[in-house]
Formats: sequence, structure tokens, C-alpha cells
Amino acid sequence: MLGSCLARDRVRSDARKRAGFPEKLASALLAFALAVSLAPSAAWAEAGAPDDGAPSRSSAASETSVADERASAEGGVRPTGGEAVAAADGPGVSDGTVSGVEAPVSDEAWGCAAAGGAEGEPSSGADVASPDGPSPLAGEPAKPSEAAEAASGGAEASEVSATASLVGRDAEGGVETWAAPRSYTLDAGASVADLTEAMFEANGIEANVFAPSSGSSWQVNSITSPFDDDLVLGTDFDTGERWHVFVNGVEVDQYDPYLHKRELSAGDAVVWFYSVSGEEPPAAEMSVSLSLVGQDARGVSQTWLPEASISLPQGSTAADLTEELFAQEGIEADIVTPDEQGYWMLNEVTSPLDPDVKLSWDAQTGAFWQLFVNGKMAEVGADACALQPGDVVTWCYGADGTLPGQVKASLQVIGRDADGVAQTWLASAETALVEGSTVADLTKLLFAKEGLGYRASQTEWGWSLDAVTSPYDDGLTLGTVQEGGAWRYWRLLVNGEPCGSYADGYALRPGDAVTWYHAAFGEGLPNEDGIVVSPDAPRPDWEAFWPGFASGAAATQAPTPAGDAQEAWVSDLKDPSDYSTYVSDPLVVNGRVYVAVGRQLRAFDAATGARVGVAALAAPIDSVARMVYADGIVVVPLSGGRLQALTADALATVWVTAELAPIDDTGTQQALSSLAVDEGRVVFGTASAGWSGESYNGYLTCVSLADGSILWQRRNEEAGYYWAGAVFVGDWAVIGDDAGALTVSDAASGETVGLLDMGAPVRSTAVAGSREGTVFVVTSDGVLHKVLVDARTGALSEEGRVKFGSSSTSTPTVANGKVYAGGASREGVENEWGYVTYGGVLAVIDEESLALEHEVLTYGEEAVPLPGDSKSAPLVSTQDDGTYVYFTCNARPGGIYRYRVGDASAQLMYEPDADHAQYSMSSIVCGSDGMLYYVNDSGALFAVGAAATGGEGDGGDGPLGPDGSNPPVGDAGGGGADEEADPRDRGAFAAAPPSKRPLSPGDARDAVEEEAFEDAPEEEVPDEEASSEVAALSMEPRDGANGSGRVAVASEEDGGAPREERGIPWLPVAGIAVGACGLAASLAWFVRAQRGSGEGGAR
Repeated sequence: MLGSCLARDRVRSDARKRAGFPEKLASALLAFALAVSLAPSAAWAEAGAPDDGAPSRSSAASETSVADERASAEGGVRPTGGEAVAAADGPGVSDGTVSGVEAPVSDEAWGCAAAGGAEGEPSSGADVASPDGPSPLAGEPAKPSEAAEAASGGAEASEVSATASLVGRDAEGGVETWAAPRSYTLDAGASVADLTEAMFEANGIEANVFAPSSGSSWQVNSITSPFDDDLVLGTDFDTGERWHVFVNGVEVDQYDPYLHKRELSAGDAVVWFYSVSGEEPPAAEMSVSLSLVGQDARGVSQTWLPEASISLPQGSTAADLTEELFAQEGIEADIVTPDEQGYWMLNEVTSPLDPDVKLSWDAQTGAFWQLFVNGKMAEVGADACALQPGDVVTWCYGADGTLPGQVKASLQVIGRDADGVAQTWLASAETALVEGSTVADLTKLLFAKEGLGYRASQTEWGWSLDAVTSPYDDGLTLGTVQEGGAWRYWRLLVNGEPCGSYADGYALRPGDAVTWYHAAFGEGLPNEDGIVVSPDAPRPDWEAFWPGFASGAAATQAPTPAGDAQEAWVSDLKDPSDYSTYVSDPLVVNGRVYVAVGRQLRAFDAATGARVGVAALAAPIDSVARMVYADGIVVVPLSGGRLQALTADALATVWVTAELAPIDDTGTQQALSSLAVDEGRVVFGTASAGWSGESYNGYLTCVSLADGSILWQRRNEEAGYYWAGAVFVGDWAVIGDDAGALTVSDAASGETVGLLDMGAPVRSTAVAGSREGTVFVVTSDGVLHKVLVDARTGALSEEGRVKFGSSSTSTPTVANGKVYAGGASREGVENEWGYVTYGGVLAVIDEESLALEHEVLTYGEEAVPLPGDSKSAPLVSTQDDGTYVYFTCNARPGGIYRYRVGDASAQLMYEPDADHAQYSMSSIVCGSDGMLYYVNDSGALFAVGAAATGGEGDGGDGPLGPDGSNPPVGDAGGGGADEEADPRDRGAFAAAPPSKRPLSPGDARDAVEEEAFEDAPEEEVPDEEASSEVAALSMEPRDGANGSGRVAVASEEDGGAPREERGIPWLPVAGIAVGACGLAASLAWFVRAQRGSGEGGAR
């Protein structure tokens, strides 16, 4: 402020300057006093504030192609000078011996590198401003894209590319992106309507569109949310909201000309936005990618960063992308910024594979960091290179203005667990490298990215892999060992065959599949799914408190929370914005909680939340997956109607079933039903279903738990089994289908012996009643049916029914002579948009008379209607002071509702924080200690206990490890508590917004996981020498890699003990007092000076 005052005073008269001196002096004193008063408090705040280190959203791409041709290309320039920095010589290489024989270890030992990219809380979405004008190094403004040039003149194009996006609203009215900006290529002459329909089809958007006829226009009447089938947005005459269309940021009249006649120009950006007139659409984000190609110590091209994608605000530049991804991936670089030199330049980059290699402008060779966009040399500087959605940016060190050729290859690592059972340590991951790269290059790159600890040796014959540390057990390192007369070592196979040369002697070819397999010579590879099947893997004799969905344990006497409750821990399983990765309902077995996430099965310590195991699945799970535990194995239903069985302790796969053949052209089978287990067999149903929610057909299959063989199978060509499940009644298996048919099958042969029409689809699991031969079934019209099964013949007869809701897909729970079921309320309410909406209901029905004894429609003291239907199977807990029922509602906030039988209303017992408030169809499960577990659509797993215990229980049902003991927090194997644990003291954060809560490394890593194991824990190095070599060879470790977790008051460094509360910081308080006194004195002097100047005459 003082500087600006002096600048203005230079143009005034000398007399004015002399007269104004007291005022300026007073301003300076005021500024100084204010600084003195604020500095201590600012310092205090900085020292005491929790670390908000959440990085923005990113996603590492597993497949890359720098040479991808696109419709437009931006440019950059080579630097005109700079300080020459010669590349340092690479590390020395010592002699060793061939792989498979004990030998001295070379300098390339224990390269344990952590992936720098971590995903945490979503970015704010604020625009990233580009510097005005071109870079001083560019010499000219940015040129228009080729597509734009074609639009403005030149040869007539046969195609046109344009961008389209869709921005709707969520159920609360908040702005929500329904289809992200994406470029579409259509035939020349295509219209805005054509582009919109292409966007709908590509994103699976359901829309009601008015087709044009003579004298009428193509128009959008309504669109269904891709995230909420019940949310349909159309013209609202009460609020004035409707679908508006913007072309290149300007709203267009949909009728002048008609949208099906409004021809597109190359590069057009079309945005559909649901709003009132005059409201501008929000700034959209775009997905762009970046890769980095450097050189090794010998000057040979080397991929330093495979293509990685990230979302940035539209209008961002190549400079913005570079700074963001370098920071997230831990790439060390010297970047010249406009604030420093008036221009932006990538000056020097340190190799993430060899920290001794630093590449910058080389005056001798002319090599520098060249900028390419979509495979073409850029013509402007990175800060003037505006990116388009889908652009691929490449930084390549060289001098010839060309990119090296590239080759794609994949790599997987198959090790063994502590029992010697084959185990996937790194699932097959494909990446792109420069042409001429070797297996050794691929190995070092992916081991560094995935954080696998290893030891290698370089001899005069070549590079070999000597030892690798398990990503699940940092005490297990496999090298060359002799077992039973056979030597096991790290075998190198390419495309399933022995390589025949050392790793650095084999140049990769396109499509090569590389495998490092710890095995004896000649030992076979895993199956085609990349899954190691070990049929003879030992199965633990463990007891399960909650072995499966509504499997008889839905009624319990465990001490579930009857009063205040609090989080014990929360584990973020996936990115909340990732709608294609699904999460299963949890199981509780032997002190562990099991959850399937996408293509992984994960196991957690039930008490602490530490992840203790992870295994790859042969296929991803479907939108609903209800696993079951029996006979020492966890059986997971997979997409395609498959089952995979894994041992509960080591997570070794013992069998996988084949994909079911499609019955017709309606699609593949989905394993959406509950799994029912009886006498060494599991029965499950599948369905072929469309986006409308209707199922077309399905299979009912019985599989042997021993070996996964199919015992019998029945095709249902009329309807599928959608969320339905079987119940065993004597020798019979009873299940309902989507056509409303309740069937009875011989459990041993699969023969159908009984059939009963229920009058409506069955989307719930049948359950047995207290009386032998009685079965309760809920149909989708909100009716509970009581059915009798003849023990001798299997014949069915309906004994009674009662309607308790307008609809229901809830599986009922039978306990203490009552039947508990959830659904949607019988009566609906018309909302402000004219739609009838229904709240939730929990019904308590007498088992014998079917009298509706309690109809729970509200919660809280103010009797607020339950926000959505309850799709969960109620958890019923009988305690000394009454019977408690726990359930979820499929609406925000996605918490736990508790009802004590006889009360007027339910209670919202637990509400997730704002970051985790989402819909939930999950059922509540519990351990023997009463701890509750469930998931919601935020992609998180919650553990909630009674406030009095704060989650201090043992997780419920016995010891955790195979040794029969529960390990302490942070020492549970598989990485410790820092992997996934979130043992938060909710009170410590009651006043802190979610963005200020610390983010654990596990949270960040899980958000960017692909397929399997991308977040492998960092390995401990067994000796001091190896430790020093790790530091030299590793990339920058993940932020927060000390495993501090998400609790601000505790850390793993101090053993998880709470930190002592800080007392009043007297020094800052004294500083504030001194500053305040100085400020008051300055003000008094200033007032007096003003009066004096007034008495002295005009200024």
C-alpha cells in the first residue's frame, strides 16, 4: 500500500508532497502495526493447522499412444538458450552371477519406489487462467487448430469434430455433470441434434426426444439422470427450469433455426444445461494426458512417465497440465515461470528411475525438452498452448523435433505367499515405452510405479531379477531357493514362453506379455484371466459371525449400539466419481471384514480398519454383489455369471467358474442375486438385464464348494433372478424370479417340483419362517407373502399376504415371532414439480397373523419422513431394554437408521460427513462385539460402534491371523494401519470442514487404483546398505507415507497415541497485544495529525 501511495505522489507538486508527508508516515505506521499484530497469530495458525494435502483428481492411464492423430494440434518452441547441464554418468555396475545362483549383489539393489500420483478430494473445478498473450519465446500467437482452419476455408472435409457435454441437477438441485465434455466425429453437415444424440448414445443417457416432422423441431423433452433412475428432468413451468443449449458459450434459440437443421462447424462446443433462462453453464472440465520421454545414462531414449490422464478446467494449457501431473507423480523438475523470467520453460528434469540423470538444454548437442501435442511438434510455448478435451501432451528430450517410435507391452508378477501358494503380486499392467526398450526397462518402470521392492544384478552377461518383496507381507522376500530338490527362482517368460535371454537383451515387440514368475523350471503359468488357481491351497477352519447376505444372521443378540454411536473407522474404497467400479455388501469372518471392489477382494482388520489382504478377481463384480463365506472360502459373484472362490486367510483362488453363455441377444448374464449355501453347494441366480431395469432371462445354477464344478443348471427364458436369492427348506431350494414365479427345485438334482404365481416380480431373497416349512417372500409391489412348502412333495401354497408399502425390494428378517421388512411408503406426496414421491418405510409384522403392528415412516424427534425407500435387509438385535432394528434408506445422507420396536419414530443413529453422504442400498452387518459395518455409494466402508467403546472391540468373532492372535493397530500385515485405516475420533473434527481433515495415504491411493494392486505398500529394506541404494533409486515417496492416517490427534509415529492438547500459546497472544497497542497509538497520532493539517489551511 505504501509503495502505491509513493508512486502516485511522484506526479504531485512538491508542496503537496511536503504537506502529505505526515499522512504517508501514518499509513506506513498503520501498515507496520497491522503486520506486527497479525504475524504471531498467522504463525500460530500455520503451526497448528491440520495439513490439507489432498491432491486434485487424476487417473493414471494404463494404455498410452503418444502418436495418436487427432483433429487439432497445438505447438511449442525450442529454447533459444540456457545454461548447459551435461547429463551425469549413470551408476556403476558391479559384477554378479546369473539369476538362480547365490551371488554378490550389484549396485542396482532394492529399487523400492513409490508412485507419486495420489488421488484425494476432488478439485474445486475453478478455471486455471492462462497468461495473457503468447510466450515471449514463442514469437507468434497460438495458431488455430487444423480443424478450425478447415472450417474457415480450404478443402471441404468429409467429417466434422465437435465437443458435447450435459450438465443436469442432482436430487437436491445442485449442479451435476451428467456427461463430461467429449469430442465426437460425425459426417460433414451433421447438426446440433445429431451431436446431441451421439452424446446420449455414447454415455448411455436415457432421453425423451421429440422427433422432427414437417414444420416442427427436434427437441429434448426430458432426460433421466445417469446416476439416479428416479430423477427425470424436463420443463418445469413452476420454476421456469428447462433444458437450454449453448454453442461456443452462447445460448441458441432451439427453434431459429431448428436444432436438427443447425449445422455444426469444426471445433464447436455444445453444452446442454438444465436451468432457468439467463443462467450460464458452469465451467466444464476436460480430460487430457501427458507422458515424459527422457534418456538413460547412456543417452538411450527411456520412458520416464507413461501416459497419465487428469481432469483440468477447459482453457488450461500444456504448462498447467505439466505442473499438475509432475507434482502428482513426484517428477522433480526445474521450471522457469513467467513470474521469474517473463516466460514459461521446462528447463531440467530429473529421471524418476535414476536420480543421477538430470536432463536440460545441452548446448553441444542442441537437445532440450521438446513439446508435442497429439504427436506433433508444438509451435507455441507450453503456457500459450491451450488444450482441447482428449489432447495428449508429450515432453520428449531430443533435438530433432520428432518422437521416438513406441511399443506397448504388459507385465505381471506372480510370487508366493508365506505358505508357498502362488499369488499375484502385480496384475497384468500394460504400458507404452519407446521403441527399442527392453524387458529390463519395462520391469524397472512398472516396479517403480507400483512400489515393488526388488533386487537386481547387472553382469557382463546381462540384467537379472534376483529378489522381490511381497506387496502384502514386507517380511517376505523371495529369491533363489531350493525346495524339494528343485530350484525356485524368478523365471522370465514372454508370451508364456521362456525368454531365452537376459532382461536387457530382449527388445520388446508390440503386444508382448512379460511375466516374472517365482517358480521352478518348467512350471506352468496361471489361467487366461491372469489368476493363479491353487486348488490345493489350505482352507482355514474359521467361524463367521456374518457369512453372507441375510443368511440367518440378520437377527442377533450382539451388543449393537443402543445409544450414541460414533465412527470407529472409515475406509475410502474408490473414487466417489467412479461410477463404473462397484462395491459389494460386506462379510464379517474371524475378525476380518471382506469387501469386493471392482476387480479386487479386500480384507480388513475389523477392529482397526487396517487392510490385511487383497486379491485380484477374474472379472469385475456387477452393480450388486452378495458374497458368501463357507468351508474356509469366500465365494464372490462376478460379471458374466461367474463365481470365484478364495481362501479366507491367504486369499488364494481355489477355483473360478466359466462365464455363462448368453441365452439370446439381450446381453450377458449378471450375477445380481444372493448366494445360498447348503451341504457343500452354493445356489445362485443370474439375469440378463437392460438399462430400463427389466430382466429378460437368466440361469439358476448349483455349484460345488469343493471344486467349483456345476452340479446342475436351469435356464429361465422368461425372466432373470434380479436381487433374488434362494432359501433351503429341507430337500428343496425356493427362489422367486422377475416374472413373479416362485419355484421349488430339488436341491440335489435341480428338478422343478413346485410353482406359485406371486402376482408381481420378486426382487428379494426368500427367508424361512420360525415354523417348519414356512417361507416369507416380498414382491416388488410392497406385499409380504407367507408361503407353505410341502416337506414331502415340495408343493407350494400361499397362507396369507399383507401390503406394507407401495414397492419393495427388501429381503425380510424373521426374529422373535415378527417379520421386519423395508420398502417405500404406501402413500406418496406430490412435490413442487408435480411428481409423486414416496418416503421410506420399515414394517413390523406379526409372523402368525400377518398383522401390521408398526409402520415406521419417520425419524427424529420432529418426525421427519424417511428420505427414501429401504432396500436393505433389516438387522434385528435383541437386547435387555428392547429390540432394535438397523437399516439404510436409498437417499442422502446414506447413514444408519435405528428403530426400537414400539417407539413412534426411528432415529438417524449415524450420519456420514459431507464427503461420504450418498445413497445406500447396503444392508447393515455386525460382528459379535456389536460393531456395525456397511457401505454406501460414496465408495466407502464404514465401521460404527457405540460411543462408549469408540470402536475398541476386537472386531467381533475371534483371532485375526493364522497364529490365532489379533495383531496390534498398525501391525496387521499387508501394510499396517496406514493402508486403509481411518480410526477417527469424530469429536476431534466436529467443527472442521471435510476439506480441512487430513487425508491418509491409503485414501489417496485407493482413489486411483486400476484393476489390482496399484497401491502396493512401500517395502521395508532389510539392511542399511540396501536402504541407501533405495534412496538413490526411488522416486519421491507418496505424500504422508509415514502412515499418519486421517486422525489429526494421533499418528503412527507415536504409536497411535493421542497428542497432548496444546495450551494457550502465550507468545503469540503477547504479540497480538503489542500489535493492538501499536495500532491504537498510531490511530491516535493520525487523528491528531489530521486536525493539525486542517488548522494549517487547505492542502
